[in-house]
Amino acid sequence: MRVAERDGRADQDLVVAAQGGDRQALDELMAAYLPLVYNIVGRALDGHVDVDDVVQETLMRAVDRIGDLRDPTAFRAWVVAIAVRQVRDRWRRHQMQPSAAHGWGFELAPDAADPGADFVDLTILQLELSGQRRETALATRWLEEGDRELLALWWLEAAGELNRAELAGALGIEPGHAAVRVQRLKARLDAARTVVRALDAAPRCAELSQIAARWDGWAAPSWRKQFARHVRECVACVASWQDLVPAERLLAGSALVPVPALLAATWLRLALPPTAPSAQAAAAKGVAAKGKAAKRLRHGGHGGRSGGLAAHVSAKLVAAAMAAAVAVGAGVVYAATSHQPQGSPSATAGAPSAAGVAAAVASGSASASVSASASASASASAKAAASSASSPAAGGASSTIRFMGKSTVLIGRISNDKPSVAAPFDAQYQYVVSPPAPSSNVYTAKSCPNGTNWWGCVWGGRGGLIPHMQARAAQATYKGQPHPQTMMWSWFVLPHLTPNATWQDEVKAVNRVDLLTRYLNDYRFFLQKIGTSHDMIDLEADFWGFARGMGDGKVPAQVTAAAPNDCGNQANTVAGLARCLISMTRKYAPNATAGLHLTCWDWPGNEQKCAKYYVALGAKNADFLVGEVEAVDAGLNALPENGGHNTFWSEKKWSAQLAYWKTMAEATGKPIVAWQIPVGNMRQNNTPYHYQDDKVDWLFSHMDRVASAHVAALMFGQGSDKSTTIETDGGNLFAKTIAYRNSGGTPLK
Repeated sequence: MRVAERDGRADQDLVVAAQGGDRQALDELMAAYLPLVYNIVGRALDGHVDVDDVVQETLMRAVDRIGDLRDPTAFRAWVVAIAVRQVRDRWRRHQMQPSAAHGWGFELAPDAADPGADFVDLTILQLELSGQRRETALATRWLEEGDRELLALWWLEAAGELNRAELAGALGIEPGHAAVRVQRLKARLDAARTVVRALDAAPRCAELSQIAARWDGWAAPSWRKQFARHVRECVACVASWQDLVPAERLLAGSALVPVPALLAATWLRLALPPTAPSAQAAAAKGVAAKGKAAKRLRHGGHGGRSGGLAAHVSAKLVAAAMAAAVAVGAGVVYAATSHQPQGSPSATAGAPSAAGVAAAVASGSASASVSASASASASASAKAAASSASSPAAGGASSTIRFMGKSTVLIGRISNDKPSVAAPFDAQYQYVVSPPAPSSNVYTAKSCPNGTNWWGCVWGGRGGLIPHMQARAAQATYKGQPHPQTMMWSWFVLPHLTPNATWQDEVKAVNRVDLLTRYLNDYRFFLQKIGTSHDMIDLEADFWGFARGMGDGKVPAQVTAAAPNDCGNQANTVAGLARCLISMTRKYAPNATAGLHLTCWDWPGNEQKCAKYYVALGAKNADFLVGEVEAVDAGLNALPENGGHNTFWSEKKWSAQLAYWKTMAEATGKPIVAWQIPVGNMRQNNTPYHYQDDKVDWLFSHMDRVASAHVAALMFGQGSDKSTTIETDGGNLFAKTIAYRNSGGTPLK
């Protein structure tokens, strides 16, 4: 609902119609503004458990008092002001309530924080932020509680959802005063960004580590000031202040964090029963349809873009979406697009027509209409995809004729929403990156401890990420039809087993029973969340190369002591650990496939040594091997500050790479999954997110050679911030994928 994109005339007509008693107009108006209200309240209360209540209270007050609004053109500013007042009222009420454990205070109530709804985590995960955008989101945790109200409004102003007059009006201050407050907020936020950078640096400044030794791990303003003071004065930390992109530039064009379907369903069920559209509502729709096209949603991935899908739904349609999600095992579900033609079985009384949905999109809110029939179709497709996926291959038998249910080379990409419908992708991949859970008690706890930095504490906590992403892949569409995708997980936890670890420390850590026990407990929990889904698991991107550098697969690892019930018969070596992970996959996720990551970095001239090493690791017991090319666009690598390297690939280099992959595949009997291939192309202009590269075009032009090297899948996605993204490459990857599928694909060999 960008300020510049939303059709004010359509809103005005809907307001007038709603004031005249038109329930359908009121329904559409409130549903359109639900995402905006949710983002204001969610960020202002920082994911507190009361967020849903405050959102509903805000909309109920708007419904009750819409007749009092004198100027229909001021509706957005009016709703925003109500949301801010409701946030303030909730703060005041809780400040008057004592906490048995902590005394007085809203923020310290023992059950106040909802880890599954942590708004910073939701922002990072849902909008798939990385680089400086991710740092900015994390930095908001270090601000004062009194900053959160202004932060929520300014964030939306920077994203283009509000203007300065609306921000000032909601706060009840003059625009000049608002400008001063925003400037001070940005200064504190920039200081917090440097703190985030300095604490995440590897290796961390020794003096900063000494200061942090007294730190309790909570992102508190008092500690921000201490850390920021050190960073400003420390020569070793000066890099933390360099190249800071202004936060408003980072947030420009950012999407709203999607509204949980449960909140949307609850609101619409309780407050807005569906009714037939009136003449006024139809007229308003007509005005909206003449406005700008659907809101442009920017979806991101590992390389640092923003994305998401706001909800605009009727109660019946949200219920259908939730039913579909339950069918495929989703935890928290967000609305997905599935437009239904008029006259279809889903066009029932009370559900928006196709024209109504299109008008809602044109008016600036993202449309989401998942009908009952579409839900059934998605569920059936998900089940069909599961039944057709290939089972894990035992022993040394190669799986190069059919792989994950396909007989042609798969095309996949980094996980986000927009590409799910833009091209007929076969798969998507998602990182799982964090230290293991701090305690095995977390696996069965009702919620995660506050401040827990663990992958399992997002999306509802206790591993909710897994079913959410599985559901999103299973419900993917193309041209309005179900097109389920295989989910691939890049399991990348060993680097975080010990803080500030070197690569040698990472390898040595697996020889500690306590650390390896935590790690294998976490992997077991991860597999249990995958359950019976036909997912792919990429096991540890760098570790096997590090271990090879310290003595091949014979490096010691306390496997049997760390997992006696699962891996008691494995060797206490790195090779035993690799075999243990594969064995655990078979036991706890019987339909999943697992692959070892090829990190034999000195392979030119050592192909046979590399093959022998991976056979010793147990690669013949796996299902595939994961190969890499370059993680960064060649144009970005060519910059002087990045070393000025030439990473454009010549015919000679491609021939050598394919020959190496073929050697590894034939030695182990397993196909290759080429992973995280940069998506730049030669039509880019070598500016951030538009860097040149030649790998996408080369691969799609030589698919027969790719298949002859026993490559079963090509997974595309940027591996660093500022690299070209799937959304900024000018549509090149989409076009190539569509043309490839239209040609029938290239058979596996």
